[in-house]
Amino acid sequence: MGRKNGPHLGKYLLFLALHRLAVLTHTAMILVLEFRKFTCVNSVATYPLLELLDSTVVHRRIALVQVQEANTRFEQEALREMELAPVQRRIEARTAEDSFTGFVRTLYFADTFIRDSSRHCPSLWAGTNGGTVYAFSLRVPPVERRMEEMVSAAQAKEIQLMHRAPVVGILILDGHSVPLPEPLEAAHDLSKSPDMQGSHQLLVISEEQLKVFTLPKVSSKLKLKLTATEGCRVRKSSVCNFGSCRSEDHNENHLTVLTNLGDIQVISLPHLKPQVRYDCIRKEDVSGIASCVFTKYGQGIGLCVKLSVASVNSF
Repeated sequence: MGRKNGPHLGKYLLFLALHRLAVLTHTAMILVLEFRKFTCVNSVATYPLLELLDSTVVHRRIALVQVQEANTRFEQEALREMELAPVQRRIEARTAEDSFTGFVRTLYFADTFIRDSSRHCPSLWAGTNGGTVYAFSLRVPPVERRMEEMVSAAQAKEIQLMHRAPVVGILILDGHSVPLPEPLEAAHDLSKSPDMQGSHQLLVISEEQLKVFTLPKVSSKLKLKLTATEGCRVRKSSVCNFGSCRSEDHNENHLTVLTNLGDIQVISLPHLKPQVRYDCIRKEDVSGIASCVFTKYGQGIGLCVKLSVASVNSF
């Protein structure tokens, strides 16, 4: 009897070991099922054990399905909680290891309050491809000493946008929320002198959003997300002066942006409220979008598909 039951006892112990491995990993479970085919042919005494293994496999598969269903429900609830406005999408943060993050995309000169609110000085602002804005205070010697002394620069501020989108434009508003005039125009009295009594505001224009900071503390004030569900990104931006169709004496300064979809949007300053939107350039016309420039009075000009010059009338 001992010799006849010896092979069955060995098979039984082997099945117990395989059963324990099946509980730990899915691979061991497959081995048990493969070995079951061999033992079913050679022994009838192992059928009760095989039924036990079958029930264990079924329960394990049911547990896996329940876990997958629970994960699916959790993901759906998380998405509902993070649901955004219908015209916006999530702005994904880029990693700092992306290439070309240090490339300078835009430069801006301004006479503003960069260190404290009591003194203003010339400054240079630089926006990079990695969503960083650097501010440098400039020391410009008097005209009579330009030959002996050089213009020097010292870094004063650094702003890092969380989503690290490329910075395509920088603008500073004076105390009346009016964009600072061009330095050459102000030097020759071709424009109104800016208000240097109140606090200034910094507008940073990235490919995905507009953000306003207060100066000189550089604290965030408000922002507008322009990246829509269809992947809209800012390609060009400029401040334009728009006259009223009812009164010739009334005019306003607004921000004009051109997106990669070829549409032009006018946004109010400093509240960043969208005003109007126009479809001007086909989104397939990449050269037309890349070459488009705006005048200070709301005209746009750029290359069309046929490499001829096309213009956009004022809005």
